Amino acid sequence: MDIKRANTIADAVAQFNYYNDIIEKAKAEIRELTEKEIAIINTKSNLHIARQDYTKTIYSNEYKIEIEKLKEKFPPTKDTLKNHTITLTLSNANVIEKANTIQEIAKQSKAQVKKLAASMQKEKRANKVK
Repeated sequence: MDIKRANTIADAVAQFNYYNDIIEKAKAEIRELTEKEIAIINTKSNLHIARQDYTKTIYSNEYKIEIEKLKEKFPPTKDTLKNHTITLTLSNANVIEKANTIQEIAKQSKAQVKKLAASMQKEKRANKVK
């Protein structure tokens, strides 16, 4: 894998983490909404919210004791799958800066973005000539 591809993946991880944080905060807010508020959001916006109750199974102490006895009688075996779990993290603060820069560009007007693009093209041409 070349460095450019690795940097592209790092940018994607930074953006994913940024947007995932926004989504997780929104979920906490959505849990507090009434059904009427959700109906309005679902009909008047691009966002569709579907909520459902969480069911948690609670076992008695007797059940847990029996499970422990079974585990002692039939101990679990371990099997290792090589490179099965992959975790991508950022090793560079520069990637986070790129995500913030993209966010700032997105907030600018069309004219400002065009000026920025023109200056970048001019800078690229100047670097090629050197």
